[in-house]
Amino acid sequence: MERSLLINVLRDTGCSGMVVKTDLVSEDQFTGDYNVMLLIDNTARKVPIAKIDVDTPYLKGQVEAQCLPNAVYDLIIGNVPGARAAENPDPNWQGHVQEACAVTRRSQARKAGERIPLKVPDTNESPVVDREKLKQMQHDDESLRKYWERNNVVVRGQAEISFEVKSGVLYRVYKHPHVNGSKPLKQVMVPVQLRNRKLELAHGSIMGGHMGIKKMADKIQSAFYWPGIQGDVTRYCKSCDISPVTYVRRQLTRVLYRRFPWRKCH
Repeated sequence: MERSLLINVLRDTGCSGMVVKTDLVSEDQFTGDYNVMLLIDNTARKVPIAKIDVDTPYLKGQVEAQCLPNAVYDLIIGNVPGARAAENPDPNWQGHVQEACAVTRRSQARKAGERIPLKVPDTNESPVVDREKLKQMQHDDESLRKYWERNNVVVRGQAEISFEVKSGVLYRVYKHPHVNGSKPLKQVMVPVQLRNRKLELAHGSIMGGHMGIKKMADKIQSAFYWPGIQGDVTRYCKSCDISPVTYVRRQLTRVLYRRFPWRKCH
């Protein structure tokens, strides 16, 4: 009998592969291969590859994943073959109430055991918010109230913007000929309570890499949106001591330039 672990999962449309936390992988699942992962801050990291069995609303089956020790989520599903769109999870998938998803550890399949969940932290610092809680937060948020009843399409230059509700969740639909292959991009409307946490995750996590303003805004808006997002991203980046936008200004100092005689040495 296989034993499964309940985990939190992120369907990341800005990621090109699969990432799993290293401590969820057993020794016999490592393939012996390695991959050089290019992080968002352009640093490269050599990481091991493992074969894991996943059962999620976005992807199911055996996959190869890159292993990171400090990933923000237990499992990150990027744009890999067979992955469902972020706004289109499998409606028939039966999982944990908080939409956590199972990663099977085959090394433990030999042992008889029950289904032991990895509990999702019940604090404000948790990156996991289940669908029902998100819906309630959206409904209670005054800054989002006017978007629930907007059913028209607003045209701004080449862009078309509208709003829709799917399965009780409010989305912004953005369409532009040069964005997302000209296909409509659905962005979850983020309530005020979650915006700072979203900024922290997008900017300072291992998959964030302390991006600059434009890269960070593009990263967030690949799946999320809220009114005033550009200003929030700008202020957040400028307040970060590690980010390039502030780091370069604070670290560079003037040096005295002098001419020195040049002599040819024999």
